[in-house]
Amino acid sequence: MTTTRPLPRCGPLGPAVLLALCGLAAPANAQIWSEEFNAGSAPDSAVWSYDLGASGWGNNELQNYTNDPSNVRVENGNLIITARRQGNNFTSARVKTENKLTFKYATVEARIKTPDLADGLWPAFWTLGNDISTVGWPRCGEIDVLEMGSASAISANRVNRRVRSTAHWESGGEFANYGRSIDRPSDIDGTFHVYRMEWTPTAITTYIDNVFIWSMDISNPSSFDGEEFHKPHFFLLNMAVGGNYTGILNSGGITAPFPAEYVIDYVRIFDNGHTVLGGSSLSNPGGGDNLLANPGFEEGTSGWTVNSGGGTIATAGAPARTGTSSLEIDNGGAGGWSSPNVVQSFPASPGETFNFNGYLRTTSPITDGSLALLKIVFRDSGGNDLLPASADVGTINTSFPGVESNTLDGSSPANQWVFAEAQGEAPAGTASVLFFVLNVNPPGSSTSIFVDDLEAGPPAATPVIAPPLTATRAGDDIELSFPTQNGVVYELAYKDSLTDASWTVVDTITGNGSPAVRTYPPTNGGRFYVVLIP
Repeated sequence: MTTTRPLPRCGPLGPAVLLALCGLAAPANAQIWSEEFNAGSAPDSAVWSYDLGASGWGNNELQNYTNDPSNVRVENGNLIITARRQGNNFTSARVKTENKLTFKYATVEARIKTPDLADGLWPAFWTLGNDISTVGWPRCGEIDVLEMGSASAISANRVNRRVRSTAHWESGGEFANYGRSIDRPSDIDGTFHVYRMEWTPTAITTYIDNVFIWSMDISNPSSFDGEEFHKPHFFLLNMAVGGNYTGILNSGGITAPFPAEYVIDYVRIFDNGHTVLGGSSLSNPGGGDNLLANPGFEEGTSGWTVNSGGGTIATAGAPARTGTSSLEIDNGGAGGWSSPNVVQSFPASPGETFNFNGYLRTTSPITDGSLALLKIVFRDSGGNDLLPASADVGTINTSFPGVESNTLDGSSPANQWVFAEAQGEAPAGTASVLFFVLNVNPPGSSTSIFVDDLEAGPPAATPVIAPPLTATRAGDDIELSFPTQNGVVYELAYKDSLTDASWTVVDTITGNGSPAVRTYPPTNGGRFYVVLIP
């Protein structure tokens, strides 16, 4: 199961005491995310997806990656990736958090047990830049926290004790890498070990059981063309069979025992004071779930599919509504009608309602008929556009089916951020939902629009907060009352002293829309009461 640090519940606590619970930030080195693999029988689909197939994966690997339970399962609080052999054929698994859980800068830990690797097995715990779908590898960047099973380790008879960390990137249009291996005093297969990466704006450093493996200075990315290590990355866990890293390129050279289990107890992220999390699996504290990766374009176009249509789409330092960047979409004076755009896509089901909102801006009045808008598009499993079931906010376009927001056009003020919003329900047959930002231009137009602070996901629910508690005298007793909402469960609790470790619940009340009233006798020394929402 995946967990994130719980956010404090905020609300007025009555006349006896008011505690400032809102706005707490995670202290440096606090755990802010974890995958403990303690629920279900398969990796959580909200966080993990699979790489599938037997393409060799650019490394002449011999296995076929599957999502079959015989190759990947969750059991007894562990993720277990099992490599299997049938004659000269091999199967295994590779899971990843692409678009679902991303992070930039963090302390990362994973507790892992490797099998006997001798010879030909290649387990890894690593990351890739989340923009790989748009820029490719190695321009996306790669950080290998753990790799074992190398050809050099095999030749040195140290395959079960040699651990390597490496960074890969593009430099001047060429592939670049930098890494280091260490040998443990004895074989480490069959026992758990903790692998840690400390990634800050200045360096990436890795450890095994607090023993240093490797470090790389990234403080001046322009000096080595290393911008890849200042953008969001996602996790991968896999065990390959054979391949270039092992130096074994045919099944006859594979001598490792099968089935072989690569076991991961947990993966955890700690805030190091620079950490930024993203991805569709994370809850948005403002209400609802923001599915979008990189919604404020602080990481360029990472996470977005870019369709420039002959124009130019790039991040701009100004104007920015928040942060330091926004996205600029410029048609570039194309000869015909064009709609340069960016888009993100997610799985969806019929009946789900999605809200898409954000801010649009121009730096000069629009006079050429151009317009900019946000758009929600629903598609079936074959990739066909579907007519939305309804539009709660915005307008349904039937010629290019989808729910469209209000537009930025000739009637909009220049140099002001304009809020745009669309909301609609997925129709029957929906398999995916797409969130587009479009700049629609007539022939010859070169109007630029700027985009910032986008949010997409379920409509935000009306927040439920702890209501104010009123205390009055009722003879010799104390009468406590507070307003309620229908169906909301409240707990009335007290402390005899504010230094007590916890509140003692004295009553649980289900709201019916009318005030709840409870009467209690006075106590020596007084008592502090509060309304909680469990």
